[in-house]
Amino acid sequence: MVLARAFKCGVVSTVLLWGIAFSSLAYAQSKEGNIIAVLDIPRIMSDARVIDDINSQLKTLEENFENDVKKREEDLREERVQLGKQKVILAPNVFAQKQEKLAQKVGKFRQEVRDQARQLQRSKLVALDEVKKALIPIVQEVSSRKGANMVLETADLLFADKSLDLTAEILEELNKTFTKVTVKVVPLKKS
Repeated sequence: MVLARAFKCGVVSTVLLWGIAFSSLAYAQSKEGNIIAVLDIPRIMSDARVIDDINSQLKTLEENFENDVKKREEDLREERVQLGKQKVILAPNVFAQKQEKLAQKVGKFRQEVRDQARQLQRSKLVALDEVKKALIPIVQEVSSRKGANMVLETADLLFADKSLDLTAEILEELNKTFTKVTVKVVPLKKS
């Protein structure tokens, strides 16, 4: 009973201390004139026209990649079929050597396919980084125009009034000024 009462008093005093701390913080912010705005980055990264352009370029690269993979797979299948036909006429050790060479070729091909997939993924990330870099001056300009001296991402907030949201304006400005990024296939680093 005494322990429960002490716990209640501790909780009440902690709540009071937090309330005083936050009210002091709120007073300091309002006194200094800080104006906070919010920005929905995932919405911008999905709705911007430049993202559509990047996705279109990536789709073309992926289709070319897939066509190349299909052709090379067919060539390897044909090579396997031809090797199978030679099994009866080749000496067992010669057949085993040719089979081993084909297995190595297939292994190398599979590694190249994985590397190309990683390469496409890295190329996408590089292109998206260019968009994010272009976004920074736009955010600074729009927030300055609105008198905001701090912009927070909506993903980091529990609640923000809609009037604080600069997403639509920033998206509109981004669509006007930054419409194209050339997706370059990024070479992989050799390990």
